[in-house]
Amino acid sequence: MESNFSRRRFLGSALSSGTGLSIAILLGGCDTGSSDSAGTPSTAPAKRPITLKRPTEAIWKRLRVGAGGYVTGISIARDGTKVVRTDTHNAYIWNDQTKIWDELLTRKTLPEGDVPFPSYSQQSDGGKSDGPGCWEAAVANSNSSVIYAVWNAWCYRSTDRGKSFQKTALPRIYARANDQNFAGGIERVMGPKMAIDPANANVVWLSGDMGDGLWVTNDGGGSWTQNSRLPQPTDGTASKTSSGPYLVAFDPSSPIIDGKTQGIYVAVYGHGLFRSQDGGATFAQVPGAPIAFRRLTCDQLGRVWICDTSTMAQPIKKYENGTWTSHGSSNARLIDVAVNPANPAHIVAWSNALIIVQSKDGGATWQQWVSHSDPNMSKISTTATDIPWLAKSVNNAGLSIAAAAFDPSSGKCYIASGLGVFFVESYPDTSAIKFELVSQSWGIEQLCVWRIMAPPSGAPLTVQLDRSAMKLSNPDVAPDTYGPNIGLKDGFDLDYSSSDPSYVVMLCAKLGNFSAYSRDRGETWTYFPGKGLMSASPGGSIAVSEPGNVVHVPSNNGVARYTLDGGVTWLPLSIPGLPATDGIETGWGWLWALNRKILCADKVQAKVFYAYNYGPSGKPELAGLWTTTNGGVTWTKVKAGTIGQWTTYHTQMNSVPDNAGHLFFTAGREQNQPLYRSTDGGATWSEVANVKDVITFGFGKAANGAQYPAVFIAGKVGDVYGIWRSTDDCSSWTKIGEYPLDGIDAPVTMAGDPNLFGRAYVGFGGSGAAYVDSAGV
Repeated sequence: MESNFSRRRFLGSALSSGTGLSIAILLGGCDTGSSDSAGTPSTAPAKRPITLKRPTEAIWKRLRVGAGGYVTGISIARDGTKVVRTDTHNAYIWNDQTKIWDELLTRKTLPEGDVPFPSYSQQSDGGKSDGPGCWEAAVANSNSSVIYAVWNAWCYRSTDRGKSFQKTALPRIYARANDQNFAGGIERVMGPKMAIDPANANVVWLSGDMGDGLWVTNDGGGSWTQNSRLPQPTDGTASKTSSGPYLVAFDPSSPIIDGKTQGIYVAVYGHGLFRSQDGGATFAQVPGAPIAFRRLTCDQLGRVWICDTSTMAQPIKKYENGTWTSHGSSNARLIDVAVNPANPAHIVAWSNALIIVQSKDGGATWQQWVSHSDPNMSKISTTATDIPWLAKSVNNAGLSIAAAAFDPSSGKCYIASGLGVFFVESYPDTSAIKFELVSQSWGIEQLCVWRIMAPPSGAPLTVQLDRSAMKLSNPDVAPDTYGPNIGLKDGFDLDYSSSDPSYVVMLCAKLGNFSAYSRDRGETWTYFPGKGLMSASPGGSIAVSEPGNVVHVPSNNGVARYTLDGGVTWLPLSIPGLPATDGIETGWGWLWALNRKILCADKVQAKVFYAYNYGPSGKPELAGLWTTTNGGVTWTKVKAGTIGQWTTYHTQMNSVPDNAGHLFFTAGREQNQPLYRSTDGGATWSEVANVKDVITFGFGKAANGAQYPAVFIAGKVGDVYGIWRSTDDCSSWTKIGEYPLDGIDAPVTMAGDPNLFGRAYVGFGGSGAAYVDSAGV
C-alpha cells in the first residue's frame, strides 16, 4: 500500500487579491479516470459555472484545547529568551510581554516558497521529514535575536527573534522530529542535537539522523561542512534506523580563539563521549564514558553531566578534571541534568517519570522527590492556572519529561515535557517539603485533534491522541478536565444521537478499549459496561442512532460490532466473508494512524447506519457501501465496489443532518479525487462539481432562507486550495481561509456549528484546533 505519511509541498494558484471580489469561472467536471479494482467510477457532472467568492473578512481564532503533546527540547539564552521544540508541530518562543508561547515557523515567518501545501502526503523528500514537528531549535547565548530551527528537514536561521526565517545552505538532512525507532524510541527527546557557540552566533554544530552525520557552519549557515572524524551513533541493531543523532555541547569555560569556543563535546550513542580542544579540528575519545544516554550537559565550569540510561544505580555521571564520578539515587532512571548558572553547586536531575534528584553541595549529597498519583503521598505538587486540565493529568498520567534547563535571568528551572512547559522556582532543602511545578504552557497547542463534533444545542467536543475527549464550553478558554479517563488514552471518534443529542459516544481504543458514552453532551462520561467485548484494535469509527444503539468499526483490522442495549453486549456485524477475529484484513481500516471515518448513522432515520469497505486483499466482493436499517443486526450492500480511487487511506464519510439518506465521501489527503455525495442512502454517488482533494469536511447551520445545511471543506475548488463554505447545496463556494492562524499544519477533521451560522471548527494533525465565524463573509 502507498505510504501517506510524507509531506508534499505544493504552491497552489491563488485568487486575485481584493476584498469582496466575486469571480465566475467556467470549470469542468473532474474525470475520475479508472477506479479501484473492485469498483467503477461515477459519472462526472456536466460542465457548469460556479462562483468563487473572495472573503471580505474571516478571522480565525485558536480553539483553546491547551498544550498536550510532547515538548521535546528547550533552549534558554543567558538573557532568559526561551525556545522549545515539539515532536508533532513547530517550535515556539516565549513572549514575555503577552505571556504566551508564539509559534516560530509560520506562513508569515517562513520564506514564501517554503510554505507547504497543508497535507502530509507524497512529499518528495525521501522520507527525511515526518510532518510538521521540529527536529531541533536553539537560541544563541551571545545574541538572543539569533535562532536556528530544523523543520521539514531544512535548517532555518532568524536574526530578529523569530519574526522571519531564512533557509540556510545546509542540504536537506534526515530530521524526523517524531521518530521513535532508535535506541528503544528515545530519538525524538535526545539532545542537544544542535549547539550554537556561546561566544559566536555564527558557529553552529548540527546533527542529522539515520547516518546523515554531523554538520558545522562558521558563517551563520552560509556554508556547511560535514564532520567525518567521529563514528556513527548506533544502538547495536543492523537497520538503517540504528544510526541516531549526535549530541553536542560547547565547553563555555574553554579558551576562545579567533572568536570561536575551542572546547566541544560530542556524545555518540553506542560509543561514548568525544572531546575537541581545538574548535573541532580534532577529537579524542574520553575513556570510561557511558554509551547509553538521552541528554548531554556541559556546565559553566566545564563539567560534563550525562545520565547513564543503562542503570538505575547512581546514573548521574560527571566528568571533571579527567575523572568520571557517579552520583544520584539508587532507584531512579534519570535522563537529564540542569546546573544552576548562579550556583554551580546546585544541581537538579530529572527522570522521565517525574522523579527529581537534587544536590546543593556539588554532588556530595543528594535528595530525591517522587511523584505519586495520590496527592497525599506525592512529594511533588503541580499548579496549572493557565490550562487547568494539565495539573490533573500530571497526577494521573505523569509528565514524560524530555529535557531541563535553568533560566539564568530568573533562577527558575524549566522542563520540557509530554504535557507542556513547567518550571520550578523554589528549591526545598529537604524532601519533607514538596517540590512545586508551575505550568507555563499557554500558547502551546500541540495535541493531535482527531475528530471535532458540534452537537445541536451543545458545545463542541474534540477527541485527540493521548487525551481522549474534551468539551470546549468556551472556545477561548482551555477546559478544566477531560474524560472518561484522566490519563494517557487516545481518542479517535465522536457521535451524537439525532433523536437525543444529549447522548454522545466516543471511541477510545489503544492498548485496550476505553470507549464511553455521555448523557449530558460530554460533560461527564461512563464506560460502556461491556467495553471489554469490543475490539481492542486501535483507531476506527463509532456511530450512534438512538441512545444505546451503537456501531463500532475499528481500524488495525479489528472486528466490527454493534450493540442494542447501551453497550452491555456487543455482537459482530453479520456480513458474509468478514473475519471473525482481530488481525485479519477486514477492509474497514488497516492502520490506526490513518484518520479514517467510514461509519456514520443517518441523522433522520432511526437504526440506519452506513459503513464503507474498501475490499480487503482476496475478498474484493466486500468492497462497497453497506447499510443496516435495524440497528446493525443485518446489513445490505447498496453500492458495489469502491467509491472512486485510493480509499484505503484517509477516507472520510459522513451523513448530512436533517436530510435522510444524504452522505458525503472523500478519499482524503491529496489523492486527487473528487468529493462524492449520495442522496439515496449510498446506492448511487455523484461528484460535487469542480471540487477535489478534500482532506476533510463538515456541516453547519443553514444560512437564513437556505434549505440545506452549510457545507464546509478543506480542499480545492477549481484547483484553488482553501477552507471553503457553501450555503447553496454546493452550487457556489466562498473561501473563508487557507492557512488558519497562519499555521503550516494540515487539517484532519472539520465540523460546522449547527447552532450558529458561519461558525466552523478545524482540527489539525499536530497543533490543536481553530475556529472561525464567517457569517459576514
